[in-house]
Amino acid sequence: MSFNQIPESLFDANISLRAKWLWILMVKCSKLESTELWIKQQDYADKLHCSRRSIGRALKELIEAKLLTDLQKRHLHRFKTYRLEGIKTSPLAPKISKEDAFMRKLKHEAHLLHLRICTPKQPENLGPKAKQLLDAYGNFWKQKFPKLNGQNGNPYIESCIDESIDYMLKNGMHRDPPGFVEIWLKQATEKFCAETKSS
Repeated sequence: MSFNQIPESLFDANISLRAKWLWILMVKCSKLESTELWIKQQDYADKLHCSRRSIGRALKELIEAKLLTDLQKRHLHRFKTYRLEGIKTSPLAPKISKEDAFMRKLKHEAHLLHLRICTPKQPENLGPKAKQLLDAYGNFWKQKFPKLNGQNGNPYIESCIDESIDYMLKNGMHRDPPGFVEIWLKQATEKFCAETKSS
């Protein structure tokens, strides 16, 4: 917490210096996205070098000065929970699911692999995993990525599938192979479309 985030009400409040230090310490220990926190009085007493009873009195001062609200609930049925008053919270960053995080990583990986996208030739021997995915998704991918047809210098879609699976296996990436392959195919299509337009 920076100095300019301390509200004027804290300075103006007719409370003890210990109570003011306690409020600042509570803000420091709270999460930026929430003004609610539970406290273990002994921990704050240790940090402020005073007794638990002194912390209890400081808490009452803060409540009376409307700088703190007792929420009348307990964390783990033991520790009282309070709401800090007079401060602004930081907005929560959007939560990213594990699946979304994984797909972002795959997109990043695929983006860096432009130079490794396979040469335009029909592979004679597809690996077993590539064959399995080609059987399951081949027709769908061929409709979705028609540029990957082995013509005009573009690679065959089979080559891209084989190359992407090879990359996954070498790098120990075993989760969602179809998702990774599809991102790879998209990157390959964008690369070759861009080259076609600029030529």
